[in-house]
Amino acid sequence: MRQDDFMMLYYDDREAFREIVEIGARAMMRETRTLLEAGFEVLQSWWFYTSPSSGWSPDIYEEMFLPHAIKQVQLAHEYDALYIYYDDGKIDRFSDFYVSTGADCLMTMTPPPMGDADPATMKRKYGDDLCLMGGIDAVNEVYLSSPDRIRQMVQHRLAIYKPGGAYIMDGSNSLVYETPPENVRALADAGREFGRY
Repeated sequence: MRQDDFMMLYYDDREAFREIVEIGARAMMRETRTLLEAGFEVLQSWWFYTSPSSGWSPDIYEEMFLPHAIKQVQLAHEYDALYIYYDDGKIDRFSDFYVSTGADCLMTMTPPPMGDADPATMKRKYGDDLCLMGGIDAVNEVYLSSPDRIRQMVQHRLAIYKPGGAYIMDGSNSLVYETPPENVRALADAGREFGRY
């Protein structure tokens, strides 16, 4: 079902919508349990299509999807696994929801202009309670940048996120395929240079 059709189903046939969500949630939990029983110790769960950043209202997210995310995190923790909550959309207004799941790590925290996760705000609000991952705009700060600007950006970004630990530098999902190799090297080199404790 297309995303827009699924969104309209909430209004057109709430019971059918709820049934589809429950079917998906049961499948998700079976898959999660299978992974955990196989010994996986870290789960990165992709919640983008059910998130407010893909168009759902915060109220619908809280009613229909958040309870399932909480159950998935709880299941991971029953197996002593770590849980990374992934949303590569605009998460600033919704990050309290994501943190309320009990996740161990929040990803991708893309900063403006591509995203809306202000690094200083994210660190201040959540840096003591969970791991933060991402925080780099893979398009504007890496793909469309230069090695010198990338080095400066990483130095500045790590000065914000690094104190106290619990930060994983990442290109906020993935780097653009066409990113110049010299920019990829500059990102990795700057991470090694400024990311050491």
